[in-house]
Order: sequence, then structure tokens, then C-alpha cells
Amino acid sequence: MNEERGMLAAYDSQLRLDAEAQGALACRLMHWYPREGVLVEAPTVPDGAGESPFLPVMTAVFAGEAGFISHGAPGRSGTPSLLREELARPGRMPALVRAAVGSVLDLAIESQAGREGAEPGGGLSGPDGDDVIRSASADQGSSSQAGAARESSPVPGGAPVRAPRRPLSTLEWKTRSHDGLTGLDEALQAEGFTRGEEESVMIGESAALAVDVALPDGVSLQRVRSVEDALALCIAAEDAFDGSAAEAPRRAADLMGRLARGHGTEAWMALAEGEVVSGGRLEPVPGTDFAGIWGGFTLEDWRGQGIYRAVTAQRARTALAHGISLIHSDSTDYSRPILERYGFVRVTGTTPFEIEFG
Repeated sequence: MNEERGMLAAYDSQLRLDAEAQGALACRLMHWYPREGVLVEAPTVPDGAGESPFLPVMTAVFAGEAGFISHGAPGRSGTPSLLREELARPGRMPALVRAAVGSVLDLAIESQAGREGAEPGGGLSGPDGDDVIRSASADQGSSSQAGAARESSPVPGGAPVRAPRRPLSTLEWKTRSHDGLTGLDEALQAEGFTRGEEESVMIGESAALAVDVALPDGVSLQRVRSVEDALALCIAAEDAFDGSAAEAPRRAADLMGRLARGHGTEAWMALAEGEVVSGGRLEPVPGTDFAGIWGGFTLEDWRGQGIYRAVTAQRARTALAHGISLIHSDSTDYSRPILERYGFVRVTGTTPFEIEFG
């Protein structure tokens, strides 16, 4: 129990705001002051805020038109009980959701305008200098046009909310089960977010995972280095999770953006007769002892043969080569037992809420 508490404290202080911002095109740390109803970029404190409780909020945008929002631990405000009380008051949680969504949309537009000014054609460049799948539609135009792509719509009992069409296709808000923020789930769903499946946040030692795993005959590991590799990996991942192949190009753009802009980010895949059957990526978190293992999957017909363990072991070896001693993972019910076998502990649950824009 003490080990789990220590791991949870490390997660809250080192990871929850920064772990998924690696490889982002742009990210911004904000503070939400529920009593004043304002969201400001850190470290600015609004006039008159005094000792008001606040909630850290991280907004980020990625290649592939993907947005992301994550809030910090309530305890980091210094007054967790008071913060929860303030957020529980009528209208405060919906206001937080609307303000954070507006902030990430503004960040996306600013990021798009910056890329269009710096990169002719709006494309991305991969680790080897190749053009990557473009994340921006050809008709998006300048930043003023991007701003015009958002219109106002009335929200009962609140200020108008800009309805996003571009530059984001999806937006995810990440929640944790130990926060105790009453009403957040309901506020997200009221704004059009769909609740995903809860996963387990697992933490353990890199060395425990860096074991030798025998692969089945005809299966080999390969590092993702090209757009073609990324697309093949993402198509297989969509298949594994009963997703849509139409999403694969956007997710491949996101992956290539992470590989190009991350801090030692790598992706690996297992191949059988030239077809991707398993894979996942590793993302070190600068300034910490952690790296995350993300996007892990194995096609149903290939499960139970040690392939996922081999992909995970390869990522752990990469982490050790970078001097990274701890691994964290958001694990499904399928992968959690595998990590527990190597001494990993569950520190909390995490549930994604996602909204798709037309």
C-alpha cells in the first residue's frame, strides 16, 4: 500500500500534466480559478484572486488535428477540499469545461497559423526529413480563415460557446478516478463529450520489463521509421480495437508528429509475413525518471503468444538505454495482468472523454 501511495504521489507531481504533452505541436499550462470564473496561463495570477483555489489545466494540440486536455491533481492547489467545494457549486464545472475547450481551440488556431507561416504547404516533416501525411485540410487557409471556421452557439444558462469545426477533428479530456471532482463527468457529457472505457494507470521499473521474450516463428520486431510504417501500424491498431481504417491516416500523422517532435520517442511493431500484428510506442518524459508506453495492441489471432510482451520488452530496453528507470502505462484489462506479472502496480484509474468535430 505504501508503494502504491508513493507511486501515485510521483504520478500526480511528475506525470499527469506532462506525460501526454510529449511530441505536441503546441501546449499551454493554464490555471482555472472557479471562484472568479477565469482561466489564465501560468504563472499569471488574476487580479484579486488572492488565495483562491485553482486547478492546473494542460491544453495541447497534436498533428492529425487532435486536441488534448488534462487537469492537474486538486491537491496541487494547496487547498484540495476548498477547490472541490468551489467546483461543486452550480455552474462552476460547466464553466470550467467551456473555458478549457475554448482555450485548446485557440491554441490549435495559433499553432496552425504558426505552421502555415513557417512551413510552406502546411505539411509536417518526419525524423528522416520526409514529408508526412498532412494534418491540415487544403481549404483551411490562413489563421483568419481558421478563426472564421468557429461559430457561436447559445448554451442555456451560460455564455456563447464557439462551435469548433476546424482545425481540430477530435478532442480528448483525460480524467482520473482518485480526484473526487463531483460533476466533471456530467459537465463533459453535457458539452458533447463521449465517455470511454476506464483504464488502469500502472507504474513499475523499466528493468523488470526488459526481459528476453521468444517470438513465434516468422515474427520479427521493427522500429517505425517512415510514413508507410506509421500508417501500417495505425491501420493494424484500428483493427485490433474495432476502430475505423479511415482514422488511420490521421493517427499516423499524429504518430509521425510525435516521432519528429518528441524527446526520444520511438514506436515499434511486430511483423508476420510483412503484416503488422502488434505494436506500441515509448515516450520519455523530460525532467523525470519516467517514460510512458502507449498505443499497445495485438491482433486477436496473435494474442497469447508473447508478442505483446516482446514489444513491451523492446520499449523497456530503449528506456533503460536512455537512463529511464520507471515506466507508466494506461492499461486495458488485457494488458494490465501482463504488467502486474512484472511487478507493476495500479495507482489509479483513468477515463478518456472524447468529442469529434464535423
